[in-house]
Amino acid sequence: SPALLPFPSGNLTVLRSTCTVGLLLAFSCIASAEFPTAELRTLSATCVQIGSKSTLQPRGQNLTELQKLVFSSEKITATQQLAAPELLQTVGVRKGVFNLSVATDAKTGIAQVRTLGRFGVSNPLPLLLTTQPVVAVAGDHSNQVLAQEAEPGHIYSQVFQPHQRTYFQVKVAKGQWLRATAYARQFDSRAIPSITLRRDDGTEISRSHAKGFWPAELQHQVNEDTTLFLELHDFLFLGGEEYAFALEVQRSDQEISMELADAGTELDRLLRPSLDFPHSDTRFHKLTSLTDPRKA
Repeated sequence: SPALLPFPSGNLTVLRSTCTVGLLLAFSCIASAEFPTAELRTLSATCVQIGSKSTLQPRGQNLTELQKLVFSSEKITATQQLAAPELLQTVGVRKGVFNLSVATDAKTGIAQVRTLGRFGVSNPLPLLLTTQPVVAVAGDHSNQVLAQEAEPGHIYSQVFQPHQRTYFQVKVAKGQWLRATAYARQFDSRAIPSITLRRDDGTEISRSHAKGFWPAELQHQVNEDTTLFLELHDFLFLGGEEYAFALEVQRSDQEISMELADAGTELDRLLRPSLDFPHSDTRFHKLTSLTDPRKA
């Protein structure tokens, strides 16, 4: 019979390494297949008023059979809506929509929201608590004729749609200054808000777009009683559930200097980055129930 040749030791090393890598990949595939994780991508609302009651729907991947929402502030509570029980059922099926309640003594700022369900605890998303009423803008406002009326003292929340513009109209008296700010990045949104200020005949006055955590912002003084229009869209004209933004307008008898304390809109006071930390994530900027790391 032919003699068996010894297997080269170098080939044995390669074979062992190949087997090890193969086993690791196999176990990795099995683990990823058997242990999916909950991924929270968007919330149906990015801002809620303190003392208000509303609904909140989390959206994402592997969010089936949700049990509850977990908040970083004990001043926020949520109970899940149940569908009407079917025949032979005592309790209806969970709908994945929650009735949200914010206590009147909650603090303004960003709270963190997580889901808890069949696939464990999800990643957090920010939810801004404000003193101003929040208007969830719905319907078609794709031209100046259909523009949504915007008033100071309100925050307007909406989601950009692909290749679409959204219009707001603001009445301004002679001599007044109008300031408008739009934020998105602070909500973990993918949107880059762009604002164009126009006269009622469509003439452009000025424009601005967000840069990182800095908002899209502009201000303008009028020399007569008039109605001005704000044209908003994503800078790249993208859109969808992950492209949320919040807008607030302000009228004043004098130019608004952002160098003054408490100047600007409430969104500015809660979300605007500091000059020392211009790129800081707002999860580390004025968080509810958390310590400011800059003071730690």
